[in-house]
This record gives sequence, C-alpha cells and structure tokens, in this order.
Amino acid sequence: MVVAKFRAVCALVITTLLSGCAEDSAPALKSNECVILLHGLARTTLSMQRMKRTLEKSGYQVANVDYPSRDHTIEVLAPMAIADGLNQCREKSDSFTVHFVTHSLGGILVRVYLADNAIDNLGRVVMLAPPNQGSRAVDEMVRIPGFDWLNGPAGYQLGKGPESVPLRLGVPDFDFAVIAGDRTIDPITSAVLDDPDDGKVSVSDTRLQGMQDFVVVPVSHAMIMQDRVVFRLVKNYLAHGSFHPDPDEATVHVVMATSQGDIGIDLYMDRAPITAANFLKLVEGEHLDGGSFYRVVTYENDNGSPRIEVIQGGLGDEGESPFQPIDHETTEQTGILHKDGVISMARGDVGTASSEFFICLGDQPGLDHGNVRNPDVQGFAAFGKVVIGMDVVRRINQLPADAPTDSAYTRGQILSRPVAIISVRRANY
Repeated sequence: MVVAKFRAVCALVITTLLSGCAEDSAPALKSNECVILLHGLARTTLSMQRMKRTLEKSGYQVANVDYPSRDHTIEVLAPMAIADGLNQCREKSDSFTVHFVTHSLGGILVRVYLADNAIDNLGRVVMLAPPNQGSRAVDEMVRIPGFDWLNGPAGYQLGKGPESVPLRLGVPDFDFAVIAGDRTIDPITSAVLDDPDDGKVSVSDTRLQGMQDFVVVPVSHAMIMQDRVVFRLVKNYLAHGSFHPDPDEATVHVVMATSQGDIGIDLYMDRAPITAANFLKLVEGEHLDGGSFYRVVTYENDNGSPRIEVIQGGLGDEGESPFQPIDHETTEQTGILHKDGVISMARGDVGTASSEFFICLGDQPGLDHGNVRNPDVQGFAAFGKVVIGMDVVRRINQLPADAPTDSAYTRGQILSRPVAIISVRRANY
C-alpha cells in the first residue's frame, strides 16, 4: 500500500515536471506559416526529416512531401508534389503563408509550377543545391547503363542538352534564395563538373537571375539538407528575407590598442563563423597581446599581382599560434569582400590560416575568391571591418619598411620598427 502510494506520488511529480518542461520549451507556433519541403531526385522524405524537425522547433507548420521522383517527368511531378504540399498545409490551417525549402530537383519543380500557376499566399523559397542551369554531370552519365533505372524520366531533364527543363524556364518572379555546396564525395562525377562543385552540380550552375540572396557552404550535394549551418541560414531567410538579416545582432566589437593608436574592429560572427570565432579566441585568450604589425604592402612596394595595399599583423615569426589552422571560408561563402577597412586572415596554402591577419586600405578585389592573387584562386578569408581608427591603419601603412628579409616576396615591406599590439579586448561602442 505504501509502495503503491509512493509510486503514484512519483508519477504525479514526474508528470508535472515533464509537463512544465514541455510548456517552457514549446516554440511559439507560427500557425499561419507553413513550409513545404521537397526532396531531391531519387530521395524520400527521410532526407528532409531533420529539416522538418528543425523548422517545427522554430514554430513553423511543415509539410514534408513524398513524391515518386523516379516515376514521371518533371512536368508531371511538379503539380503532383506541390498540390500535395498545399493540401497538407490546408489541413493544418485555413489561412496560411506558404514557404518552400527544396533540395536539388525540388527547386526545379517549384520553378515549373510557379511558371504557370500562382499561389496567392506565397512566401519565400529557399533552394538547396538546385541545378538551375542544368548539370553537365547528367549529360555525361546518361550513357552509363542503369541511369534510367536510378533516375527515371526526370533525370534526363536535368542536364544542359535539348531536354533540359531548367534551361527552358524563365526568370522567376517570386522571392527566392540559393544555398550551394562546394564539397564532394563523388570524385567520378566531380571530374566532369566545373570547380567548385558539390559532387552533382557546379556552384556556378546553381545561380539564377533574380535570387535575393546566395551563399556557398562547405557541404556535399548529398548532405546539404542535413547541415546545421544550412538550417540556420534557412531559418534566417524564411524569417527575414536574408541569410544574414542583421549583422549588428551577430557582431562582436573589439578594440586593438597599438603603439600608434586604437583600432576598433567589428567581427562578423554570423557571416564568417569559423574565421571570426578563431580571431575572437585569440582575443579572449589575450594571445595577441604583445604581437605587432610588422609588414606593410603598398602599391609602390608590392611584389605580387594584382598589387594591393594592406598592413599585416599577428604573432609573426617570433610567436607560435595557440590554435590549429582553420578551414578556409571564402568571400563567396561569407559575402564579406575585401573593401576598405576589412580585416582578413593571412595564409599560405588553403587551410593554413591561424594567427596572422591583415587590414585592407582601399578596395582590394584581387584578394577575393576567384581572383589570381593566389594561384589557387580561393582568395582570403575576410571576417570583419575596422570601424574606428582607419587613420591609425593608414599611418602604419606609411611607416618606413626597410628591415632585412630573406624573402624576395616581402622585400621592402617589413617595418623597421614593428608597431606593438598592446592589447585586444571586447568593447562596447
């Protein structure tokens, strides 16, 4: 009897606690916003299940549509899949705004449907790795036995040849953005694609006139719909119409005290999460205290091409970075170009940046992704901007730079008296 009562009390307590937790953690339901998820070719709803759970946790109604992607042409699949999604949304709410998040073929289905049909309550569309300009991989792989069995009629329509559906479509008149990947786990297919690519589609072929935003993430075609960074970008766009809606909300301010004066820098944590976080770790660990600006590059002394103007600082040859080199975030990924005052990481090969950085004087497009300042054309990883003290930066750039160096590349660029970095700290300004 005592045991039974004890169990009953325990059950009541646990139920009450769980109920309270559920109420506290439940998101504010966006009952008037429904997101239709459309998977890619030869995939199922399982591939979009993590996206579904993520969006539901953010309060959205979600319709994860399963359609037979290998059984019909694109013209048949488009109305079939989208009608199913709209019906699922109607079951959840009588009045709603409908968004789309699509993977690969799913984006082409939306384009086909909306070319001939209107959705009065259409919201925003995020396309993940869409073959908007067709994929050369299709044109090469159709010759391989089993292509039809693996991909069906729609597979033949995603290339660049006469059967290409994407190339027949016009410019969309709806609100959409594109997330592309530039990593591959399919070296055979990648061999026929223009670099960079995601193993199925070249980054250049995902682009489409009229897109409101565009970003490249280091993910493969097969995994882009399950990536956490992609989840965050999707939620940003659905809510704000931008992958990076308000840089101020994701900006950390730091002040670098130098022997020439103070420099205030905004770090764009959201736009360049890897690179900015690496720099912030250097700041918070006080590792940059005692460092210096030791190199200045001007249009007169530059030994590279195209010529640039920057000042370079960090721990230099005397110091050793406390952290391992970081993955390279290109300007194409972050959207942070090398404009006047932008701070960026110095590097040798891709993936070697760690503690050395530089600040641009004037716009320096030669340092952006796709330009030839580096033979690998991957550019440098920009992550913030000087907002206070550009006069200090310019003053440093004009200091005498005739210190000896063993490198012909940096001859005439090493400061006779390096500018001391006294401290770097978080700030409010």
